[in-house]
Amino acid sequence: MIALLRVMIIMHNVQNNQKEADKMAANSFLPLEQFTIIVEPPETRKNAYYVNIYPDGKFNLNGKLAEKLSGKPIEILFTKDAKNLCLRDGTDFAIQFPKNGSKKLQSVIEHLRHQRIRLPAKYSVRYNEDAMFWQGDLLENPIQIQHSPSSKKKS
Repeated sequence: MIALLRVMIIMHNVQNNQKEADKMAANSFLPLEQFTIIVEPPETRKNAYYVNIYPDGKFNLNGKLAEKLSGKPIEILFTKDAKNLCLRDGTDFAIQFPKNGSKKLQSVIEHLRHQRIRLPAKYSVRYNEDAMFWQGDLLENPIQIQHSPSSKKKS
């Protein structure tokens, strides 16, 4: 019986010592050299360029893209399947976007519907420096927006 009691006391001391060791390890710092994986910051909405096209015909440049293109004559071109768009300086078929970057373009909606593109559609846009135009790529699974910004009910 005494031997069993001694074993229990020894086991209790071992467990307490392990807990103390775990606490000390949790409070110690690793050397900087052990940190090797660098996590790049995600692209934020503030530095991304997008075009949103709504079922009511609104063609919206997001704020950053509107800063770059508003007031300039811009031609809008689509690939045949409408999965890519091009925004470039234009003369013949140029459209000028106001400062807010929004314009109603019914012909765009007709083309997208003909190509079976779900609306609202969202294109991620980047600048092609070599060819000097903005290219937009259709985002296949964007968060679906139900209405254009101006059609929201104000309470």
